[in-house]
Amino acid sequence: MIIAIDGTCASGKSSLATLLSKRKSLVNINSGVLYRAVAYLANLLSIDDVDTLEKEIKKHEILLVDGDKVLVDGTLFSQDMLHNNTLDMLSSKFSMYKQIRLYVNDILRDFAKDRN
Repeated sequence: MIIAIDGTCASGKSSLATLLSKRKSLVNINSGVLYRAVAYLANLLSIDDVDTLEKEIKKHEILLVDGDKVLVDGTLFSQDMLHNNTLDMLSSKFSMYKQIRLYVNDILRDFAKDRN
């Protein structure tokens, strides 16, 4: 079973997902942490255009861990570690681009393939 929750910033998506995952014994996958990981790499590499970012992220290993943490080139980041004004802005910016969404969706599908 896959349940997708979408909404604006601070609309309660994470709270709802946490409640549902506990009640239904599902894994709670937070795609936002992946967009923040992409933003982290963009910031680290001083990339501000999507075409360069698309090429560069493929050179790095980004893996979803436990549904709410991300491993970037062997370094584990929690949601809290990826929350700051710079990454908020960059993740919002780059998440609008189809090629970045497709990249993140591939990671999500790989993580979810054997899970509810």
